[in-house]
Amino acid sequence: MCWQDFTASAAACAEPLCRAQATLGERILAALQATRRVVSSNTNLGIVLLCAPLAHGALHGRTAQSLRDTVAEALGGTTVKDALDAYRAIGLAEAGGLGRVSHLDVAHKPDVNLRETMRAACRRDRIAAQYV
Repeated sequence: MCWQDFTASAAACAEPLCRAQATLGERILAALQATRRVVSSNTNLGIVLLCAPLAHGALHGRTAQSLRDTVAEALGGTTVKDALDAYRAIGLAEAGGLGRVSHLDVAHKPDVNLRETMRAACRRDRIAAQYV
């Protein structure tokens, strides 16, 4: 990896992260798909996973609502499809060091919403902990 990979990744994922009508999972998956079109390594999975709820909250929050509250609302309203999209994005990024777990492993199709998948991983993953 070099700095050009990181700048290309940032430019590629900005638009998908900010699509007005995208679901949270769609934002994550589209951002990683855009990233993989311009670089061949995992330069921004963690950044995308952390920024997607912020972008979603900023785009969908009510005027009088704080960003913290809109993000909490977005995370509370995630779906199984959001989890599936996030799992697909994680696979696309080819993130290292994931290991294997018996429950809700990213190598298998999730059967709970994105927030619950993150709750299952929060003790072993700092990004997942931010979702909880």
